[in-house]
Parts: sequence; structure tokens; C-alpha cells
Amino acid sequence: MFITRRRRSFVSGPVSPPVPPIAAPTLTSGNTFLYDWDFGDSSKVSATGGLINNVISKGTDTKTIVGTTTTRPTVDTRLGKQAARFTLANATFMQAAGVNLPPGGSFVAINEFINLTIMQGIASKVGATASVSQNRTELYTATTTGLAMRKGGTGAGSAVDASYASNPSGIHCLVGTADPTTGAIALYVDGTSTPVTAAGPITGTNDTMVQVGARWVNGAMQSPADSYQWRVLFSQATLNALDAEEIAIWAAANYGTPNIA
Repeated sequence: MFITRRRRSFVSGPVSPPVPPIAAPTLTSGNTFLYDWDFGDSSKVSATGGLINNVISKGTDTKTIVGTTTTRPTVDTRLGKQAARFTLANATFMQAAGVNLPPGGSFVAINEFINLTIMQGIASKVGATASVSQNRTELYTATTTGLAMRKGGTGAGSAVDASYASNPSGIHCLVGTADPTTGAIALYVDGTSTPVTAAGPITGTNDTMVQVGARWVNGAMQSPADSYQWRVLFSQATLNALDAEEIAIWAAANYGTPNIA
């Protein structure tokens, strides 16, 4: 009688468990995120040869954001986590077309600028042919005024910005809000805010496109970013100060951003 014994295989050293995706922040207010593009969640990111093809939203709407150029943003590891690398030289950006969203709302971005001296888009919701001051809810940075949250109405020159004093180096949690009813906007950087009270509602037609990694002006891409992005979320709600503080705490715990709320 022969007894067949199984050979055991041994792995030297500890085996690290797979890192689960980071869930979006849960807010006391009950506000939720329509879109949640997580560049660190490999189950939602499609890439070919290291170039990102598209990312499926983890929010209440599973809208896909698409790399729109042959030189798309790349999948990279930064600060120990998977991120998207947007480069100025290749004018990389991503876009979700065919949306139909009313004016206003709020963006959240976990972002690090590599170039601090250029104008560049972070995330925006705009009309397809809108001018730089029309039909937009937009997080961006300018060379002179620094980080800004912009709302744009119907007429030329109708844009209003909430600006941050300088472009910060390193990774940061950015929250930009625009109230469509009052017209008030605010920009929170790591939990601190620069609010701007602007009388009057945000007027204009519904926005039809969302951009990440560039601005969209007069029907064309403009101001491509030179940055890393870990996460971009959008809420149709106007996030409040408590929301921004809770998001800053979440970002600090999960991405290592400063929390100065």
C-alpha cells in the first residue's frame, strides 16, 4: 500500500494582505458624492501600458471619466499609494462628457502640484462651449493668485473666485463649493476656508462636461496640469464647513494630507 503525501510549500517572511480601496468620507450632514473617481482603486481604473484609459466612478452615479488624448495620464505610485500623474509636457487630462448637471456643487481633490508656477486645471464642471467666465464650477490654480474655486454665470466677466494666497507644495486636500441659490463660494485647503459672499444665484444652462487635470474653455482644453491626483469627488450639494472639516480628517488619515481644520 502506497501513501501519497502532499508536499507543502512555504513562503519565507510575512505575507502582506491586499490593501482594500479607501471608502469615500461619510458626512454628518448626509451629503453624498455623485461622482467619486479613485485613481488608487485598481478595480475601477483601466490602463494600457501604464496609460489610464478610463476610471469608473464609485459614487451614486457610476459615470466613467475617460483619457482623451493618446498621451493619457499615467498610473504611478506616489507617497506609497497609486495615483494618476498628469503632465504639462503631454497635456494630459480626463473628461466625462454627456452629463446634465445644474449649476453649482462641490469638488474634492487630493492633489499635489509638481509645477507651482503655471495656471492649471484640477477639476471642473462646465458647459461644452462656455467661456472662461461662463457656466462653470471649477477648482484651478493661477500663477499670481494661487488656488481658486470659480463660479461662472451667463455673461462674459461674470465669474467670481474664492482664492487661496499661494500654491502649496506637497499633497493637500482641496474642497471647493459653489451655492447655486445664494452665489456664495468657498475654498477649503486642508480644512481651512476662504469664503466669498457673492450675491445672486448662479445663472446659466446646465453643465454638460466634467474635466480632471485641465480647464475647458471655449470648447477646447486649456491649462493642463503638472500634478499628481489621488482622488476627485463631486457632490451636487453645497458642502458646508463641517463637511470640509470631516473631509480633511478623512484625507489626513488615508492620504497623509495636513489637517489644520
